[in-house]
Amino acid sequence: MERLAAASQKWVGVSFPPGVPKFSVHYKETVTALAFLRGFIALEIFLEQSFILYLLGLKPPAGPKPKRLVKPTTKKLAILAVVGDRNYTDWYKWSQLKARAKKYFVDGKPYTDALNGRKLLFEEMITIRNALAHSSQHSQEQFKQLVRSKLSGSYPPNLSVGGSLSMTIPATSPPESFLDYYLNNLSTVAGLVILT
Repeated sequence: MERLAAASQKWVGVSFPPGVPKFSVHYKETVTALAFLRGFIALEIFLEQSFILYLLGLKPPAGPKPKRLVKPTTKKLAILAVVGDRNYTDWYKWSQLKARAKKYFVDGKPYTDALNGRKLLFEEMITIRNALAHSSQHSQEQFKQLVRSKLSGSYPPNLSVGGSLSMTIPATSPPESFLDYYLNNLSTVAGLVILT
């Protein structure tokens, strides 16, 4: 998805022959927003699946096996231990994820190591996800506040979520878009869960 988002940014500037539909800015912003959302969902799935596999005693591809405090004997029991009487559990709420990790693994490792120093990152990603998933005034205002905090108080008129993700983070060298920043951090978190 990240490559598709990057390609869509290039396609907006391409001059097509008459009669060929132009790849619009709206399309680019839609693809960019979807790339973020897919990355966010992929991290949720990864956290859930790795948590259950580690809870079952599996070893990560690299690094030591996490030390379990609870030792379910089947996948069904592992899921039940984590989810309880609900049909699902949230994997993107930083404080809940840390607390859950500490409940099931010694010192919450490897999740606490992967999450340390990333509370603000998770809060920002939730704000963006909510702005994409909900049209409520609250979620849109939260998103606008986030953008203002990133752009020194300004909020460009008619800015979409995808448009904001396409923007270059001010004063980054080399230039990095907000989308790349968030997706790279998602990859870092997943890598730390595997390698610690």
